[in-house]
Amino acid sequence: MKTGVDAGPPGVHRQAADRQSPRGLAKTAGEFCRQQEIKMPETSAAQEDPVFRQDQVKYSGTNSLPVHLIHKSEWDPAGGWSKDEPKPKNHWKIMKLKLGLCKATLLGACLAVLGVSRPALAAIANVTVGTGGGSLIFTPQITNIHSGDVVVWTWAGSHHSVTSSNNAWSSSPIQNSGTSFTNTFNAPGTYGYYCIPHQSAGMVGEVVVAPPPTVITVGGTSPIFTPHIVNIQQGGQVVWQWASGGHSVTSSNNAWSSTAIQSAGTSFTNTFNTPGTYGYYCIPHQSIGMVGEVVVAAPQPPTIAITNPVAGEVFAAPANVTIQASASDSSGTVASVQFLVGTNVVASSTAPPFAAVTNNLPAGNYNVFAIATDSNGLTATNEVPISVVTPIVPFPGLPTQLAPHQFKFSFTGNTGLSYVFQSTTNLALPNWINLYTNQAVDGEIDYTELDATLPSQYYRVERLSNP
Repeated sequence: MKTGVDAGPPGVHRQAADRQSPRGLAKTAGEFCRQQEIKMPETSAAQEDPVFRQDQVKYSGTNSLPVHLIHKSEWDPAGGWSKDEPKPKNHWKIMKLKLGLCKATLLGACLAVLGVSRPALAAIANVTVGTGGGSLIFTPQITNIHSGDVVVWTWAGSHHSVTSSNNAWSSSPIQNSGTSFTNTFNAPGTYGYYCIPHQSAGMVGEVVVAPPPTVITVGGTSPIFTPHIVNIQQGGQVVWQWASGGHSVTSSNNAWSSTAIQSAGTSFTNTFNTPGTYGYYCIPHQSIGMVGEVVVAAPQPPTIAITNPVAGEVFAAPANVTIQASASDSSGTVASVQFLVGTNVVASSTAPPFAAVTNNLPAGNYNVFAIATDSNGLTATNEVPISVVTPIVPFPGLPTQLAPHQFKFSFTGNTGLSYVFQSTTNLALPNWINLYTNQAVDGEIDYTELDATLPSQYYRVERLSNP
């Protein structure tokens, strides 16, 4: 029997012979895999039979790793290779490969336990635009996808467009057969679209975008759901993925068809269309706390605020008033903002900045409205009151002297309108200089001159244009 430090392959110390031996390697791999719940083949009497050589491999079950079987006389743990038997040339390479496979399998199992997975590829939904026979339709008319998915429109007919109803994408021009157009939908909501030439004939469509699914890991290194509480929006999906076997996802109130006890690699999906709180549990492990909860929130309406004009602002008739608003949505997208004066629609805006301009409002008191509609069909309204007055011609009153070279005088004006005081020293070639700007209060606007030292000076008041 060979002795010395060269008892195994080059570079392997004799004291490590048992750990580095073929059986030692298989044993180490087996122990490692058993710790990670990966099945290794059972040792059988056949493995000790001299008829098994190093080039033979035995498999035990679909989840087992191949075990290298050697002639028992080829290896002596105490002494190394038998002098009477040649060393298997590829033995160490084979064993390293098999152990590597075990480690790779374990890595995959660990990733599953940790809930790590490759990012899902975006789904692609196809819509046909028109038909070769001339039908004025989108097929399908309603497309249901998730956030991040892609819709591809392909023209089967000619002289059609795919035009967004709310500028959600750069609308395609009128195209002919063979054309295609693609858009990625990253925000949940409902997106309408139409064909410009054939909208009146009913050639309209809709893309309904649901939030991305929420993933919950079932089991793993511990009997738990991870995370055990999730919050989603109405219409959202939850996907349970089994990281280890022997668990169920059973609804506490029969909200879904409860799944049976499953093995690792299984998945179960449920869509939640009704707001509420949905409890669930694992049948075998409920008593030790393997429970979870899905909280489904109803979509929230958008928010909107008129930023111009301000409440109570006064304008001179006829008034072209610029109305501006800011709008946002936490559970969808703002599809449009409609502007009204009273009950009369001024304009609708489908993309920021949201704005409109009134057309020659006569004198009167008005309520200005901005109504935001989101992709879920929910609305929000903001309102501000304004006044439009018939402007009067400013008329000066008599000045009042306050001190030498100081005096005060007043002009009549419309309360709430803004005026500017100006002066010049030459009426023949006037160069009016702005002195003071203010709003009229209680029908008049005042000005005080604190340095009237010039031989002659002329003053006037001018009403400013509507903002």
